[in-house]
Amino acid sequence: MTSPRPTKIMGRSIPDWQARLALWSSGGVVRLDRDTVAGWRVDDRARVLLTEVGLPSFGYFRPGPQRAGEPVCPPYYLLGREPVGNHPHGASLDPDCGCGHVGISAVDGAVRQLFRGRDPLPVNSDVTLFFYFLDKVGGSLPTERDFADRVRERKAVRRAEAVMRRLVHRDPILTSGAESFWGYLFARPWG
Repeated sequence: MTSPRPTKIMGRSIPDWQARLALWSSGGVVRLDRDTVAGWRVDDRARVLLTEVGLPSFGYFRPGPQRAGEPVCPPYYLLGREPVGNHPHGASLDPDCGCGHVGISAVDGAVRQLFRGRDPLPVNSDVTLFFYFLDKVGGSLPTERDFADRVRERKAVRRAEAVMRRLVHRDPILTSGAESFWGYLFARPWG
């Protein structure tokens, strides 16, 4: 017997998650195919977030999920990447392109950033926290409109920095003192 599909995740309904992420996503939202995710070793909440809500795009994260049922970079299922440098990306997923790919571990469900030849950087303890962080960070970053006015820009930057400081304490993987994706992002959000 399968467990019932979650209707709320972190106190939010699925339509609320969809609306919030679509509101600020700079490049749309990418939903994964149910058949692809069906074979992944992830929990039900992660499955719903990936297939019904979708991965949002913002300046530091570009969704580009794998379409295979088995981990492309064992033990990680790839979700997207942090763009590094100015090199083109085709339709195919290339884990060796030089970008920091973000993946879910099939072993423990943690989300990590992967660079070939280096140890993975922690991103979040699980997919639910990854979506929570994406929403809070993506929704708080200054917009082009904010940068057009100095006063509005300063207020937007202060608001985003306050959000970033509070978020670090939400996930034990980040408060352990280890270097992390968010730690690097929080140290350089405007640079």
